[in-house]
Amino acid sequence: MDEHEKNDQEQTLAETEQSNEAIKTAIPQMKQNKHNLWGWIKKCANGAFGAFFRFPLPVLFCIVIAAIFITRIAMPYDFFKDIDEKLSRISMVLGLGVIFTLSIQLLMERFSFHAMMKSVIYVIEVLCVYLYFRFLMPNFDMIHVIRFGLIAFAFALMFYFMAYWFKRENLEIYVTKLISKKIVTVLYAVVLGLGLSLTLFTIKSLLYSGLDNKWYAYSWIAVWLIFAPIYFLSGIPKMDEEMVAEDYSKVLKVLLLYILMPLMTIYSIVLYLYFGKIIASHELPIRLVAYLVVSYTAIGAIVIFLITPLRDLKWVRVFTNTYTKIIFPLLAMMFVSICSRILTLGFTENRYFILVIGIWATLAMFYLNFNKGKYNIVLPFSLAVVALLTICGPWNAFNVSKASQNQHLYQMLSKYNMIENGVVVNKQASIDEQDKLEISGVIDYFDRTHKGNGLKYLPANFKKSQMKEVFGFEFKNGYYDENGDRNRHFNYNNEMMSENQTVQVTGYDYLLKVSLYQSDNNPNKTLFTDNQFAVKRENNVVILLQNQQELIRYDYSNDIKKLTDLYGSDSHKIPENLFVFNAENDKVKVKIILKDMSGLLATEQEGVVVEYLNASVLLKIK
Repeated sequence: MDEHEKNDQEQTLAETEQSNEAIKTAIPQMKQNKHNLWGWIKKCANGAFGAFFRFPLPVLFCIVIAAIFITRIAMPYDFFKDIDEKLSRISMVLGLGVIFTLSIQLLMERFSFHAMMKSVIYVIEVLCVYLYFRFLMPNFDMIHVIRFGLIAFAFALMFYFMAYWFKRENLEIYVTKLISKKIVTVLYAVVLGLGLSLTLFTIKSLLYSGLDNKWYAYSWIAVWLIFAPIYFLSGIPKMDEEMVAEDYSKVLKVLLLYILMPLMTIYSIVLYLYFGKIIASHELPIRLVAYLVVSYTAIGAIVIFLITPLRDLKWVRVFTNTYTKIIFPLLAMMFVSICSRILTLGFTENRYFILVIGIWATLAMFYLNFNKGKYNIVLPFSLAVVALLTICGPWNAFNVSKASQNQHLYQMLSKYNMIENGVVVNKQASIDEQDKLEISGVIDYFDRTHKGNGLKYLPANFKKSQMKEVFGFEFKNGYYDENGDRNRHFNYNNEMMSENQTVQVTGYDYLLKVSLYQSDNNPNKTLFTDNQFAVKRENNVVILLQNQQELIRYDYSNDIKKLTDLYGSDSHKIPENLFVFNAENDKVKVKIILKDMSGLLATEQEGVVVEYLNASVLLKIK
């Protein structure tokens, strides 16, 4: 064996020994990785089961909601169209049930109820959810939706402080931990949802092209309504878990100290500059001020609540002490703004809630000035109580608003002696234009908010189309809305077309689909064209052409004006017969069926402005 072969053999033996050593090292590492993966899986499973057994009703309600959503997507609409609204109400009430039962469960843990008592409470909770669905959520009217939202808000607040009911320290750190857990849950849910969607896309692209696209929706529903709630619930601290300063979220600390607090300081300067402007000009503050100041105060209260554990920092002390004092002049400006509108136009639900929140915020700021960071549980507890009080009892927002608007209507009509024996009498009086606007505003408020219920002094089953007969003047569009400003926007839908009803086309030769979008604000615009027909617009005139030869011109402004005079602003579903327009000459017969339309009501300077419409045009060539 020569020297070269001997060196090769030695090198081979060395490489073999190195490989054996690598294998010996890798095997334990692989075992460790396998152990770690198995440990992670067990940890996730234990967390999921722990969340279920700790919060059984919230988890079950989430699963039922997910099942409802998946079923509605999987089944044809005709299969459940008769109970579609009912399923939506069930989903909403179960969503409220999640928050409600979660809050009660934390309270139960606080007082350590035994197993039998827990079972009884579970039954009562389910019964309460059913009774709410049966009696307090019969439909999606504005009153029921607002009531639902405020009850959900109250129980959401209760969720944050129930575990700290009565005296217990570091509530603020507990809340920051829950907020951090929510942020992480959302991040994980988004990543998981995107991962599942990518996986489904790959399967459909490479393995099974017949995969239904509905599986994308199923995966996102499972992520948001099953994974996310269980993951979040698994991280809620237990009763025996004490919160310490080291548990304060570093992410929230940075967000509060270096982003929100500086922004609020700048915002305060802007509001004070405006405050000085209205004092110098002797003007009343604009309506928007009430919303800005209330929002600003609410955010400030939340920030001060959350930074209480950081009061040892000088910046926190300076901000807290300054904010809780400079806020009072701004609150005074807010009260001037909202009260001036209440005195002029009466209460509506919006003004009621702004006033109530403003009063709570003022009392909260007084409390924070004297409280010095102790017993901050009073803030979320009192706000939850206020939220519930605004929808309960004879003082609730809906009763107060209806009574106030009826009183406002009475005052307007009494100026012209138009009320006799509690009923409006048309005396052909010369009514001021401003009063016509306000009378129309009251009537539209009841029509939009309360479906006409509770409006006094008018004949039974009164309609806006009877305004001329009952009041002596037509319904005034451009009236003042519930915020005291001119509301010119309208949005109408064909109540039949929106339900996918069949359109009768007998007697016509052609069907054209025509759309006008807000971006198409050019007064001269081609709305439809093909090899034979074209539809063009010149201001409010629609021109129909065949082979570039004009067939007919139709000015839609008068027909649209009649609709807006009748229905005013905001959103309405229009009877089908009012959403069909006809035009005819010796060349062609045309029927225009609107599906939906939006725009601006007419003013003295300009007519109705149609910003969007979607219509079917039926043609009969003579």
